[in-house]
Amino acid sequence: SATNTWQVAPHPFAFASHSPAGSTPSGRARDLLAVVKMYLRLEHEHYLSDAIVNEAWSVQQPSCVSQLLTGWGLGWTILGWNNGAKLVGHDGATMGTNSFLRVHPESGTAIARLVNSSNGSLIYDEIFSVLSNDIIGTWEPGVPDTEPESADDLSQYQGIYSDVNGHVRLALVDGELEVSTVAEDGNHLPGSHGGKTILFSSGNGNFYTVGEVSKAFLSYPGEKTNLVAPYAVVTTDNGDSYFHNGYLGFKRVS
Repeated sequence: SATNTWQVAPHPFAFASHSPAGSTPSGRARDLLAVVKMYLRLEHEHYLSDAIVNEAWSVQQPSCVSQLLTGWGLGWTILGWNNGAKLVGHDGATMGTNSFLRVHPESGTAIARLVNSSNGSLIYDEIFSVLSNDIIGTWEPGVPDTEPESADDLSQYQGIYSDVNGHVRLALVDGELEVSTVAEDGNHLPGSHGGKTILFSSGNGNFYTVGEVSKAFLSYPGEKTNLVAPYAVVTTDNGDSYFHNGYLGFKRVS
């Protein structure tokens, strides 16, 4: 894309402990599709029982965000796309590598892509969107059609939310809720950078961003997409609050 900057990551892994992710085991995109063929009964149809496939591709744990990510199956992400389409998949990433797998069980369609660049989400946005619309006839949901919360209501979400990688700051700026990220010095991921963007409210503690890659502390200069990414501020039964994107949760500390 003329508007995006492609770059090679200077480090192959985030931390030494990440070496097995993308190192051992490793495989090709066609290997991912070979696994999917077992689930779709196209090959080795008796290797997995119908019950296991149904459970694996059904929500076992609902998502805390209100769009796109429906929940988790058995080792699979359950996704809700436009027009009520259900997809399953799984992604992976280290420094300099990204993998994407999407399966549409109803049509028996699967798309896998391995990318040796930290800008892999650009591939997902620019290529998967075309393939998905052409082959499946659907794509990820866009901006939700809901009434936003007022600035006064948004003030309750202000604060610092933290995990081992760093912290997230939510603050009202000119009536909008701004999210900024700061990495912890001891766990700073090489080549990544903190940043800030606006969280748009979709009501009841749910939010979304537009045009930003929604990977905390794994964003790189020039990496902009058209994707809409969901977030939520959720409170547990014991009163703890978390800023969550459906995959990562940051606990409120102040």
